[in-house]
Amino acid sequence: MNQLNLFGEEMIKVTVKEEGAKKAEKANSKSSSSSTKGDKAAAKPVNSMSKKKPEIKVFFDWTIHYYGNSFAITEFVPDIPESGITTETLREAMVLEFFELEKERTHFDYDADNKRLFPKVTGGAKG
Repeated sequence: MNQLNLFGEEMIKVTVKEEGAKKAEKANSKSSSSSTKGDKAAAKPVNSMSKKKPEIKVFFDWTIHYYGNSFAITEFVPDIPESGITTETLREAMVLEFFELEKERTHFDYDADNKRLFPKVTGGAKG
């Protein structure tokens, strides 16, 4: 198959194999551009806060380490049952003293070996 070059001055001989490769390349570029639009809408980025850690039970011998201070759990929840309490129950008691420990903004890191809790407060939503 003969084609003119970009300026139309001379003929270029294109083989069928090259032509098939060009068509396949165009088809791939079209499908990748359309699939990236759909993929962006379908696959939302996973936020680290959206992953739920398993709820842990804490007991009276655990300590809370928050902004350089150490607290015993019994300072916030005096009556702890033998089955323990969840971090959410503890957070609800702590919010009375530390107003920034809202449910949406707070998660707990913990060291189960040393029985330590580390409340982490994240920023709110933008805007």
